[in-house]
Amino acid sequence: MEYHKGPRNTEYQLIKAKKALATREYFDADSRMKQLETDIKREMLAMRLLKEHRPIYPGEEEEVRPS
Repeated sequence: MEYHKGPRNTEYQLIKAKKALATREYFDADSRMKQLETDIKREMLAMRLLKEHRPIYPGEEEEVRPS
């Protein structure tokens, strides 16, 4: 982050960042869709458990596992 003087006695911040390089998995549509599907299933399971006001017990994880 850098501070620069502007016209009329003002000051502004200049924030620089580098974007991370994309991996091969990022460009693989099948891999991204599979990850998205897993994320959606995990979120739906969490929302259902919150709605039902009950904890998850061992063996009830269905097919969703944390990554």
